[in-house]
This record gives sequence, C-alpha cells and structure tokens, in this order.
Amino acid sequence: MSLIHMLFRSMLILGLSIGGSAQHMGSLVPPTKGGNVGDIAYDEKLDNKTFRLCNEAEVFQHYSVKAGGKQDFKNRIIERIGNLSVAKKVTGYATVRFVVNCEGKADRFRVLGVDHNYDPYLFDPAFTKAITELTKNSGPWMKATFEGSPVDYYQIVTFRIVESRVVEVLP
Repeated sequence: MSLIHMLFRSMLILGLSIGGSAQHMGSLVPPTKGGNVGDIAYDEKLDNKTFRLCNEAEVFQHYSVKAGGKQDFKNRIIERIGNLSVAKKVTGYATVRFVVNCEGKADRFRVLGVDHNYDPYLFDPAFTKAITELTKNSGPWMKATFEGSPVDYYQIVTFRIVESRVVEVLP
C-alpha cells in the first residue's frame, strides 16, 4: 500500500471516529436515543417476562459505564466451567451477550459464534445452552453508573474454543 493510501485511510478512520457517537477520545458518551446497532430486543420465547429495563431507550455498552467486578465475574465462570466442550470439532469463539439492568439483574442472554476464520458459526444447541446457563448462574451482577446515575448496560463474556475444548474465558 502506498504512503498516500495509508494517509488517506488514516484520515478517513480518524474522521469517522471523531464524528461518531460512540466512545470518543476516552470520554464516555451515552447511547443514541431510539436504538443502537446490536440492541437486544425482548423475545418472549427466550427472556424472563418479569425482567425490566430502567430505561429501554438508553442501554449502555459495557465499556461506557463504570461497573467493577469484571475479574470476579471471570473467576466465577472459570470456577464453574468444568469440562465444557463442543460436540463437533471446531476452533473459534462463542460470545454470550446480555443486559444488566440498573438494579443489577441480568437477562436477554444471546450467543454469537465465529469459527477460527471469524466467519459466523452456529454452535450445537447443547453447548449454547450450557454456556448460557453458566453465564446466567455466574452473578451477582454489578450495578453500573453513568455520570453518577444508575443505568442499564450490555455485558459480554467470550469463550475461546480450540479443537472443541474451552481453553480461555475473556474479557
């Protein structure tokens, strides 16, 4: 790639990041009202009917709020993981994404998977259920704040899988 192409690309990326509405130069920015890409909508087949968000229009991303305890959360998952594995031989990542409300309660658990090439991958239902239940049962969830006020936020946990065995838990 030529120097001119690299400079143009850098300026384009910088321009997009400054003009964007996500995290900006280390400052915390609230979510866009009216929904964001990746919002998890209520699904009556999957979600707890009594779970309520404090503000459905503003659910923050995990990196935009102050909510401690990530290492404790990771340790609770690792303690309970046991011999968890995938039935079909695969290498990739399975991410459980969910919402924690301003009361510290969690729901709307969803699993997204990718293979070793980062192509979408649908893990077998037994594994998906196992990591969802493992994550659900790894609370308590930390309440988060933004500018001193309690807020709802998305949280994630990613399972790194090598040859069908869970070898690492991220974040």
